[in-house]
Amino acid sequence: MSRFIIYWLLIGICCANECKRRLYEAKGDRTPGNSGFIIEISSATNTSDQNPESYTPGESYIVKLRGWQTKFTVQTFRGFGIAAQFDSGKPGGKFDLQGRKGEARTWPNCRKAGVSHSNLRPKTSVHVLWRAPETSEGGCVIFRASVIASKKLWYAEDGPLTKKFCIAENYKKALPTDDDTSECCACDEAKYSFGIYCSLVKGYTSKGLSHTGTFNSFHGYAWSKS
Repeated sequence: MSRFIIYWLLIGICCANECKRRLYEAKGDRTPGNSGFIIEISSATNTSDQNPESYTPGESYIVKLRGWQTKFTVQTFRGFGIAAQFDSGKPGGKFDLQGRKGEARTWPNCRKAGVSHSNLRPKTSVHVLWRAPETSEGGCVIFRASVIASKKLWYAEDGPLTKKFCIAENYKKALPTDDDTSECCACDEAKYSFGIYCSLVKGYTSKGLSHTGTFNSFHGYAWSKS
């Protein structure tokens, strides 16, 4: 019985880490091309950097999926999926789904690396927050998107529906350094609480034998900035 349980647990773990980039609602064969749908990336913290070509580890970015638009019309779609993976297939960075009432949710078929639609209502665009990997070891992150335009019409990963996002060339990890000339000081007020514990020992008083708690001298220390 225990082997049977372990077997299914291992299958569950394997499936949780697997990423199948086909939407459950996508019926029939994929339609070639992208039909005007594109992935766009902008910085979430720097408003002047609206079209970055590379990422800085640990920084947050806004990943946007949208269709074409003109002065009079806007292209809509119903379902979508966006996956962020390294070339190795491992998850690249992490999507941050703020709240549960938005248009996006964790992608059931790609839980570790993707987000997908939470409903099939018509939409013109979708935005998701993505945090870049903390280190540069993984290399480039590849975003791949799928779009369901109608019941039997869907697109995936062709043209601008795939975007390669590599680490900034001038990125250099900042390492902490020791400065022997810096001053050591307490800049703010601090409050401490402490307790004192000792075993009960036998002691003599002027009134006879008693059980009292005793402890040695209590010491405090201070030092100068030098």
